[in-house]
Amino acid sequence: MDIGAEITQYSNYGSTIDIAAPGGNFSFDLNFDTYVDGILSTFSEIEITGSYSTKLYAFYQGTSMAAPHVAGVAALIKATNPGLSPHDVQSRIEATAIDLGAAGRDNYYGHGLINAYAAVKNGAGMSPILFPFPKQIKLMGDNPSDTLILKNIGDTSDISFSSSTQYDTDSPGNWLTITPDSGTVNAVGTEIAVSVDTGSYPTLQDGKTYTALVTFPWGATQEDVYVLYKVSGFPKTGIYDIGLVYVVAIDIEAIETSLVRYYDVTDINNMYAYRIGGLPSGSYVIAASTDHNGDGIIFESEDFYGFYISIDQIVSVELGAGQKLSNIDFDVVDQYTNPDN
Repeated sequence: MDIGAEITQYSNYGSTIDIAAPGGNFSFDLNFDTYVDGILSTFSEIEITGSYSTKLYAFYQGTSMAAPHVAGVAALIKATNPGLSPHDVQSRIEATAIDLGAAGRDNYYGHGLINAYAAVKNGAGMSPILFPFPKQIKLMGDNPSDTLILKNIGDTSDISFSSSTQYDTDSPGNWLTITPDSGTVNAVGTEIAVSVDTGSYPTLQDGKTYTALVTFPWGATQEDVYVLYKVSGFPKTGIYDIGLVYVVAIDIEAIETSLVRYYDVTDINNMYAYRIGGLPSGSYVIAASTDHNGDGIIFESEDFYGFYISIDQIVSVELGAGQKLSNIDFDVVDQYTNPDN
């Protein structure tokens, strides 16, 4: 997941997902530190003119960055109680995770975001911890608004908070409003509204992405929320690894039977290209879907799916006898967590 606690284009999905952990995302520099939002990692660079290696640090992204976070937390848990079995360690990691996405375990975040502090403490002597979710909000259109929840995920005490906002260098002013901008929160949580008054800032230009870093100081530390605004929204573009994709040709005359006789299976190694052969002449709807939970049923709510020409404009293709059609391309997107993307 990224710095805003969102799943990323490289994330894995499905019934085998147990936990989510930071993996970085090079798409943005949301915290304005002049570095891409990756995971700072160690590696060695071989000196070409010599026989030694130089120890360096660099930012990386991916599940290979997320896995060491989980291994590190497992090691901390084991250090506090060497007698715990691997199953005990896994159970504690899952039980103390910060629940994200759909309530309870889901196929995107698993049991939630790994929580090193809670996993090691295991409920004993916990201090207050302020946590906002979502940590990343994307706004679009005229006068948009959304909400986040601030809550104490540590002990049961109240936490006093305030807020301040920093803007990227392209922003025309203080375009974001936080309501309330101070107060107290507990384990139940307090709803915080974020909104943009586009009428007051007409210089917010279409085609640009504006970023605001909202900081919630509390005690001796702080929590950050990243707000992005773009007039036309944030469509997902590019080719990302979303696992196996089933591309189907549905005969319009038999569409009520929900029986798919003609299909192909493709993946990122094939750049999601597909070829469906053996179709008789007729009219077909071309569609595609993942099967993230592996139950053999596609086009379920948790699946990525799409239709030709688009999800909003489904158009059938006409196939004549002996005819070959090409360039039947369309997007396969996440309709479950964000149907607008």
